[in-house]
Parts: sequence; structure tokens; C-alpha cells
Amino acid sequence: MERIDDLSQYKQFIFDLDNTLLFGDFKLLEENYFKEVLNIEDDIEIFLDSLRPSLSEYEVLFPRYSIKTLSKYLSIKLNMEITPTIIEGWIDLCCNTKDKVEENAIELLSDLKNKGKNIVILTNWFEKTQVERLKNSGLLKYIDKVYSGEEYTKPSSLAYLNASYKYGIKNCVMIGDSYEKDYIGPRTIGMYSILYDPEEKRKYECTTIKSLAKIKGRF
Repeated sequence: MERIDDLSQYKQFIFDLDNTLLFGDFKLLEENYFKEVLNIEDDIEIFLDSLRPSLSEYEVLFPRYSIKTLSKYLSIKLNMEITPTIIEGWIDLCCNTKDKVEENAIELLSDLKNKGKNIVILTNWFEKTQVERLKNSGLLKYIDKVYSGEEYTKPSSLAYLNASYKYGIKNCVMIGDSYEKDYIGPRTIGMYSILYDPEEKRKYECTTIKSLAKIKGRF
């Protein structure tokens, strides 16, 4: 584990959302939704087990999320018709998940705002879902802007450049739970990054924190 830098020099803090600030349980919502719209009662577990890896592959193959492109891709990949209307309903559905907020998130975001730091979210999923979840969890009031995968998906360098353009990459720090998307991706363009790893699952030589509280006192 590498030592965390003094963060006072950074003007903007870029956070991943899922499994960093918010922890959402989508399984039951998605199970009930896709059972109904696809009429796949018996095969729902097989479908859901294929859905998440398919999204990860999509993010590698395509530079951004769009309802139309995702509809076509999933229809081919999963060998069933996933219409744009189904994707839109899925986006709306995910707005209603019951999220758990990282225990130190509100205090950290509040402190950052009090210090005059700009705070943005860089997430791969659709903006509508993520903004609603931030609003429902009480975090949106701390966030200056949400950058979604509808613009660029991580780990494309364009995603980090887009999120940092106002301040420049040297004045931003990225914090998130994905080694590839939130740690290595930013570093490939010269942006400082910190891996959020509360369960210490990653064994890489990198700058890691177990809790967002570890950032306090460093900015």
C-alpha cells in the first residue's frame, strides 16, 4: 500500500458512485422487472448472471452508453429482444433502489465543500438513474456535476479528461473502487488516483484506502 499524498493541492475531487459512495441492491428489483417484461420466469437467474458481464463487455466495446446501442447489443448478446423501451424502464427502475451510503461519505463531502473543493461524480451508468439515487440518499447537494457514461465510459481517457477539463488533470484526484476504471485509468493520463478497497480485496501495489475517513485531514 502506497502512502496517500497531501491532497490540499487538488481543486477537484472526482468520485466513482457505485460501491464507493453508494451501495445499491438491484437484484430483487431487476429480477421482478425482467421476469415481467421478458416473460422468463424459469430462466431469470441465468439471464441476470449473463446481464452484468454483458454490461462490462459493452463498456469495453463502446465509448459511451446510449439506449439504442445498448438495446441492440444486449439483444444480440443475450439472444432475446431487449427493446429501447425495456432499457428505459430499467433506467427508471434503478432510480428506486434502496442505497446504503458509505458511512463517512456525508462528512467527507461536507468537509470538502467547506474547504472550497469542487466535487464531481464520474460514473458509467445513465445520468438519470445516478442523479436520482444521489438525490434520494441526500448526497446530491454536495455534488457540483455528474458525468455519466452517456458522455464517455471509464476507462477511456476521454472520460477523465472530460470530468477534469475545468481544472486540468493535475488539479484533480479520482477516488473509486475499480482498479482498472478508477485507479489505473486516471493514472494513464497523469491524474492522481486512490483505490477505495474497504475489504482489502486488491493486492496490487497502489494507493489504497479502506474507508473514506482516511482522506480526511489530507486536504
